[in-house]
Amino acid sequence: VISHLPLAEKWAGQAILERVPKGKIFGYAPIPGVVSLRQKWLAKISGEHPAYAKFAAMPIVTNGITHGLALASRLFMDVGQTIVTADKSWENYEHIFTGVQGLKVATFSLFDDHGKFNIRDCINICRKTAAAQGKVILLLNFPHNQTGFTPSVPEAKQLGNELHKLCSEMQCISFVVLLDDAYEGYVYDEAGSKKSILSEIFARLPNLTVVKMDGISKALLAYGYRIAFLTFFLNSPVEKSLSDEIDSKVGGLIRGEISQVNHHGQILADAFMDEYDEVLRQREDVILLLKERWKIVIKTIKECYTK
Repeated sequence: VISHLPLAEKWAGQAILERVPKGKIFGYAPIPGVVSLRQKWLAKISGEHPAYAKFAAMPIVTNGITHGLALASRLFMDVGQTIVTADKSWENYEHIFTGVQGLKVATFSLFDDHGKFNIRDCINICRKTAAAQGKVILLLNFPHNQTGFTPSVPEAKQLGNELHKLCSEMQCISFVVLLDDAYEGYVYDEAGSKKSILSEIFARLPNLTVVKMDGISKALLAYGYRIAFLTFFLNSPVEKSLSDEIDSKVGGLIRGEISQVNHHGQILADAFMDEYDEVLRQREDVILLLKERWKIVIKTIKECYTK
């Protein structure tokens, strides 16, 4: 049985049809996504990162984070250019970026010789990429798929500080940080950051843009609905006109590729967000189960490999 929220069973059938005017669920969704869902998702992110809420554009709905990654790479990069990410990564990155988008991938060592987060190598590879192509697109994924690693808050702050120094040092270079937050919240030790490192990475610098990518697959345990979000954080308070311009730009890419994202799934997600406290309560049962499995794996590794 696939893990899911008991709450989802209520909304999976007749109740979802009763949520909207009769027949509307069968029509097309707006290209950037259902407005009420986007507003609720923005409120969620703003509540988690209140200091930066006014710098966030309205989230745009994508067909899963995979689609969001592809959209972001097309928006910011040209064929043949290089994206920076960790050497240990989700295997689909290679397919998305090199196989489909025609990009190159430069990798930094996720861990140093002491098994610690290799911030120095990340910054060095960004500096080399900036010098070679005049811009940097850095993709960070925490909790990390494949290793499960999540930096501590001090480590995330150190990475942010070093990145901000590099941006200030290379003011003519555009830096874009893509945050793949697919597994946000699935952290089982006390050291790892329990939420996105957005607050540590974002800063009001004229040459830095941060794009947060997240979705309902893990947040709401609704994998097959393929509902995710692109949220742009810019270096000045985002007025509606600018948010609308982002909608138009990204919406054009969506329109030319898939037309629009699953309407039924968006209405389901919108319903979930009305009961988000209950979602978190029910999801915690799944996280606790995974944490117990994690403890067993860690114990076994230590027994087998620690001398």
